[in-house]
Amino acid sequence: ITSRRYKKSSVSSLKQVWNLKNADIRAVIQTISLLTGKNFIIDPRVQGKVTLMSHQPMTADEMYYVFLSMLQIMDYAAIPSGNVIKIVPSMSAKEYGGKIVSGKHPGVGDEVVVRVVSVNNVSAMQLVPVLRPLMHQWGSVNSYSPTNSLILTGSADNLERLVRIVHSMD
Repeated sequence: ITSRRYKKSSVSSLKQVWNLKNADIRAVIQTISLLTGKNFIIDPRVQGKVTLMSHQPMTADEMYYVFLSMLQIMDYAAIPSGNVIKIVPSMSAKEYGGKIVSGKHPGVGDEVVVRVVSVNNVSAMQLVPVLRPLMHQWGSVNSYSPTNSLILTGSADNLERLVRIVHSMD
């Protein structure tokens, strides 16, 4: 893993250009932990190599969101749990939950989230088969009839797109 550091104007935070070629995912997780100060628990099934080439310098926060995208491409997910983040195979992601989000704070990028969406004019149950093919394979969409709501689990970006679809259909 190689990186170059750049000063961000007069601010003390550093930006880095990343060049990862066939880097071990566990080494990348360790580097991201050092950069961001986040703690990770890694499922024993998490393994593989990753390549990332960036031409623009990134902050640690930007790199973390790129890291979440890398995990998604490799069929892994990052699940926040208290002071740690669990790195698990994507198919196990919904078993571990995810951060509960709302319309005001929908989550960012490829972080795994759970979102409840109220539906006003259409039956939430009728929307489930329409939305299911638009979900990640590991995501879920369920309806809760008493409040005519949808419960969605998936990446924040994908759920935000699905919520826009629900609102346009509603």
